[in-house]
Amino acid sequence: MKGSRSLLALAIGLAATAAQAQVTLNELYINPPGTDNGLEFVEIRTSLPSTLLDGIWFVGIEGDGPAAGTVDFAYDLSALSSGANGYLLIRDAATALAPAPDAATAVAVQDFAPDIENGSNTYLLVRGFTGSVGQDLDTENDGTLETRPWTATLDGISLIENDGTANIGYAAQFGYTVFSAQATFNADSLFRVEGGGWAGADTLGTAPGPFTIDATRAALAGGAPVEMQGTLTPGSPNAVAVVPEPATLALFALGGLGLLALRRR
Repeated sequence: MKGSRSLLALAIGLAATAAQAQVTLNELYINPPGTDNGLEFVEIRTSLPSTLLDGIWFVGIEGDGPAAGTVDFAYDLSALSSGANGYLLIRDAATALAPAPDAATAVAVQDFAPDIENGSNTYLLVRGFTGSVGQDLDTENDGTLETRPWTATLDGISLIENDGTANIGYAAQFGYTVFSAQATFNADSLFRVEGGGWAGADTLGTAPGPFTIDATRAALAGGAPVEMQGTLTPGSPNAVAVVPEPATLALFALGGLGLLALRRR
């Protein structure tokens, strides 16, 4: 009896831990150079290690023209968990990918069929999804989902392309980020930067990688294009940095001189 009670207490504790863990999208590679199949990936991060994603779904919602609001895909992540480092990498093939994921990262192979949408789309992590692929959640095409067939929205990011037509991003409806259309490029990748904000960029490279950020075709969400440097890191901490402007570098230099003067005193 005592052993049974201990197991029950452990099960309850694990369930409570999973419920309390924050689950977020961290990096998405939606349009690799050449053929997408085998190179697309979605990276999820949990605030606690080895978190079971019971009841959590990864859902894509179309944002292009008259099809806006349609569920493009819905993947049940209930059988998956993050690794000992809190990272889960979901990719569409088991072939080599460079750089290789961190050894502590959990890796799941899920053939994205169809491939992840390259155009305007909203990517959500939700709990308790009961809808279906092809279901129209925005029948009025007014940018507001009238139907939300899930119990909670955990995280989201919308990508808007610059094709000159009416495009919609639904992430803002839930308090999350919309990466707006950029005049000079359509983002191949979306990723979080230091501080937790989102950025997007074109990428350079060939299979199996590494895929580097195109320094002149990148932007912070909600801002103008900025120069960035770095490489996509599937299954590892993100490694992209904004290159400081000359004026910012000058301020850094002045600050350093000030600190030096203080130390000399």
